Amino acid sequence: MKNYLIFLLFIIFSFPVFSGEADSVLIAKQIDKATFIYAQKDSSVLMLDKYRMKKSTDIQACIFFLFGGGFTNGDRNDPDHTDYLHFLALQGYTVIAIDYRLGLSGKKHNIGVTNYKPLQDAINCAVSDLYDATLFSIKHASEWHIDTTRFIISGSSAGAIAVMQAEYENRNKMSSSLVLPYHFQYAGVISFSGAIFRTDGGLKWNKQPCPVLMFHGDKDGIVPYNRIRFFQLGFFGSKYISGNLRKNKFPYWFISFKEAAHEVAVDAMNEYQTEVAEFIRRFILNGEKSQIEMYINEMGKEKKAGKQSYKDIY
Repeated sequence: MKNYLIFLLFIIFSFPVFSGEADSVLIAKQIDKATFIYAQKDSSVLMLDKYRMKKSTDIQACIFFLFGGGFTNGDRNDPDHTDYLHFLALQGYTVIAIDYRLGLSGKKHNIGVTNYKPLQDAINCAVSDLYDATLFSIKHASEWHIDTTRFIISGSSAGAIAVMQAEYENRNKMSSSLVLPYHFQYAGVISFSGAIFRTDGGLKWNKQPCPVLMFHGDKDGIVPYNRIRFFQLGFFGSKYISGNLRKNKFPYWFISFKEAAHEVAVDAMNEYQTEVAEFIRRFILNGEKSQIEMYINEMGKEKKAGKQSYKDIY
């Protein structure tokens, strides 16, 4: 009996691979991570990390990721995002997490309808940097074995605002997007609590946008769930965008969380990875043209929204 117990203890303590930490180490060993400088701007050296399954030479779709942080802070290496990035790489996609300039970092701004310029400038910087990371990746597409017709942009919070804004400006051929090849279009957008910022009225698409997957909590006090509108000035969240896409018969998938606040920006990234994979497979790889809306109750029940304002975060 004694020898049996010793053997059992040996088995239990000899295989830590079943722990979450060991699982992460095991997954990381299956993925190559390479770091590159893609641009230098305003004395900032902007870098990106490329994640890809080891020894894979398949031509893969490429997913860009932009972190959150209110345009004041954040890091492409934030451990809160690692599981999401590894998940996508294990699905057979090349994943690129990028730096972008934090336009509101180190400054105090009383953001409002009469002082929106700092926020607009910060969004413009992030969009510009995403476009430059896109150009850098197009240049290295052959070497990296990536399909430039299947570039997907994904972001959380401020990063989600940037990717939604980038798609809107590119589809409307606004001046910011003219750095991209003329016929280039993103293949999809994945937004965790994002929005589109406009100073010229509502949302108008000159060209049909790519399929969009949006996650958002209906009590988000940081990034608007529906919209904030003041004359021509507008900040349009996922609920409003989904209505706009539905009216125009454009493909999208909107997942809304009842009584949930801004935690959705990170929680959904880790808890709804199956839906992300399904969206890519159905809408981007298979060309599905559906319009899907899901309203979910379970997220955010124990996290009260609170009365956060733009002043609080920016």
